[in-house]
Amino acid sequence: IVEFWFKEKKTKKCLIYIASGLLMVFLTILIFAPALILNWKGALKGLLHEATVIHIGGDGGSFFQKMYFYIRQFFIQTGWLFIIPVLWGAYEIIKKKRIELFPLFFGFIYCVFMSCLQLHWERWALPMYTGGILTGAVGLAAMFRFFRQHQHISGRLITVILSCIFSVTMLSQSIAYLMNYSMPDTRVVSNKYCENNRIDK
Repeated sequence: IVEFWFKEKKTKKCLIYIASGLLMVFLTILIFAPALILNWKGALKGLLHEATVIHIGGDGGSFFQKMYFYIRQFFIQTGWLFIIPVLWGAYEIIKKKRIELFPLFFGFIYCVFMSCLQLHWERWALPMYTGGILTGAVGLAAMFRFFRQHQHISGRLITVILSCIFSVTMLSQSIAYLMNYSMPDTRVVSNKYCENNRIDK
């Protein structure tokens, strides 16, 4: 929508696109998570209950400590070397004014807002990680083009090797998470043990 407005300068059409986009978001929530709309008071109450300092996820950290937590979790999953293509991609988008790619920076804005909350959970960071991964992909493509233009064979080779490393790292982390969370919850196991051994809970 932003790219369309900058190119066409048609405010009316932009407003129509924005309205249709918001309508699509509303209908998507209504279909996949109707309780957020039909029981919005309960959803709001649950959100406010979660955002308290007495929760185990509220350790009293500062704004920058929470931001560091989210950024650190991202690079733990992708590998710290991934910071190179992420920064390169951000530079590429800004320098060449790739307006159509500006929405990728939503992840950083989301990170800023989430860092303002009392709590911080790794699962809350999923929306921001998508933008970071795609920005890194833009950076890898830009790196390869840069080395190709300068006829730097070793640079292109390094870019390909880095791409393979990042892919293997993310895939292995995903498999590890899947295996970890597919294991039965210890609370369920302990509950079953208490029932089988007639232990009063």
